Order: sequence, then structure tokens, then C-alpha cells
Amino acid sequence: NICFLVESAPLVDLQHRVCELLKTGERSLEEGLLDRLKHSSMKNRTFVDMRAVADAVVTMHQKMELPLFIPEVEETLCVELPGLVKAWNLERLQMECETEAGLQTLTRASSRVWDSVNNELSNRLFQWMQETISNLRQSRGMDKAQAEIGQWKKMALRAISVGLVAFAPEMKDKIISLFARCYDDCLGNPHFSQHADEIDRMLFQVAVIMGADRRTNPAEIRKAGTFSTKPALPRIG
Repeated sequence: NICFLVESAPLVDLQHRVCELLKTGERSLEEGLLDRLKHSSMKNRTFVDMRAVADAVVTMHQKMELPLFIPEVEETLCVELPGLVKAWNLERLQMECETEAGLQTLTRASSRVWDSVNNELSNRLFQWMQETISNLRQSRGMDKAQAEIGQWKKMALRAISVGLVAFAPEMKDKIISLFARCYDDCLGNPHFSQHADEIDRMLFQVAVIMGADRRTNPAEIRKAGTFSTKPALPRIG
């Protein structure tokens, strides 16, 4: 029964039958295919499964000559994907930054879906860095902070390299301000003043990642980035 096929076949299999089904001219089959798309979900899927289903959803839209995405699908993705980005562990999040990953496939297909994912991912990375700097100021655990920032850089660079995240300017300014305060704390404490240069180095690396900042040295970034107190210095180049 063709109607049963449309209702029950996995989307990964159904995508290969779309053209054949549409050629029948049966309105009920087209409505059935639309209904399957409208009720598709990315929740509770493994990396491999989500990649396959994301490909199927995009392919079905294209074969049915639908805009990417129809409103019902786009709305669902804009709700589900940010929640997944927030909940996934770091390993899964890094996997989803691969070029052919499901998250990549879906965000490339719709600017609205990209916006929803970027808002959550950039906020997650921002809060991660904010907590790392705060913990550094409280405990002076330089080794732990270096390890955390190393992980953060790896994650952020992967996301940026595939166009999955772009930080808002105010996020970068806030992080620079926190680093600047941490730097000042170290200079004011003779027991930790030897860490000031390392904090300056970390500040520079993070600022460049968050905003491709082309200022020539960390001191200029620190001065310009004092949050809500000083204007930014003009960019060089």
C-alpha cells in the first residue's frame, strides 16, 4: 500500500521515493509527504542518525520544490536545535562542527535556523569563558585555566571555521574586560604577578578568536576593551 509507505517508511528511505510518488499525481500522497516533513524531529538522535535525517529533510524539500524550510519545519528546528546545542556534551558538539554533520546541513539551509543555533552556541561559549576567568580570579589556578582555555579555543575555532558561530561584539568586550580585571589583580598581588604575562597572552588569543581583532598587542586590547568605559581603538589593517 503506497499510503502506508508514505506514513511509515523512515525519512531516510522515503527521500528516494519522492519523485516516483509525486509522479502519480495523487494529492493524498503529496499531503502525506508534507505531513511527514512537518512532524520530523532531531531530538534524541545519534550523530549518524541526525546526519542522515537532516540530509533526508533537505532532500525532500528540494525534490518537492519547497522553500528551505517550510514554516512548520523551520519553527521546529528553531526550537529543537538550540536546546540540543545547550544539552550536548563537548564531544558531540565538536562532532556537529564537522562539515557534513546534521547540524551543519540544517543551518546552511536556513538563515533563521542558523541564527537560532548561533545565539545558543555563542552564548554557551561566552558563558564557558566567563566562568573560566571568574574561577581563575578566585582560585589563581593557572594550570587549570590554561587547560580550560585550550579546550575552549579548540571548540570555538572548529565552530568558527565551518561558519557555525559568530560572537556579538559585546560578548568579546565583556570577556576582554574580565581578563583585564584578572590582569590587574595579578599585578596587585606580589605572589601572582608572574602570571600577568600569561594572562595577557591568553587575553590576546581569546580576543582574536572572538572578534578577529587586529590590534598589535594585548595591552592595547586590554585598554580598549574595558567594558562600557572606553571606546574601542581603531582597527589596524
